[in-house]
Amino acid sequence: MSETETETETETVPEPASASAVSSAVSSAASSAPTRPSLLRSTSTSPALSVSSPLGVSARALARVHDSTSTLFGVALSLTSGAASLGVTAASTRIEHSLGTLTPILVAAHANLAILCTRTTCLSVDGELGNLSVHASASDPMSVSSRTLSALYAHGAVELSLVGRIADVDVAAVAALGTSRGVIARVDTEAAAVLAGWTLGAALEVRR
Repeated sequence: MSETETETETETVPEPASASAVSSAVSSAASSAPTRPSLLRSTSTSPALSVSSPLGVSARALARVHDSTSTLFGVALSLTSGAASLGVTAASTRIEHSLGTLTPILVAAHANLAILCTRTTCLSVDGELGNLSVHASASDPMSVSSRTLSALYAHGAVELSLVGRIADVDVAAVAALGTSRGVIARVDTEAAAVLAGWTLGAALEVRR
């Protein structure tokens, strides 16, 4: 009997790549990928306070009508922060009478808060608390007696402002309707200076 020779062919199977080589290839592919901009980098990381209005100042010239014979003229200076402001008001007028002269003087602290605003108009509430005195000067001190009146003055109003911008400052024209508690000065029985009750006001304000 002849012997049959059997040839066995062996096939070489490549060894699987190691885990380190795979991770190296992945990291290499990731590093070669184009860098895409991140939305997180373009968003502001500042808190909400960063967009709030900084501290500022405002000044206004005002006129306030208490009665047909009693209109106060004055100025107000304020510190502003966002929609709120706090400051002082000083106002006075001169009322002539046949028996003498009355000079009301108001010094008060005031606060203002804007409650509704658009780009050009603003609705706000304003309050004042201070001292109102009326100094009397008799035309004939020998025959007419006079004395000074002084009382607590309180005023509250609703204001409507029309705002525009001129040379980097805000300019506002203000109309106000309010009510007050103050002084009524009489000459004999006549109410010569009425500084209480309903008021109408107007002002021109500059804010920066």
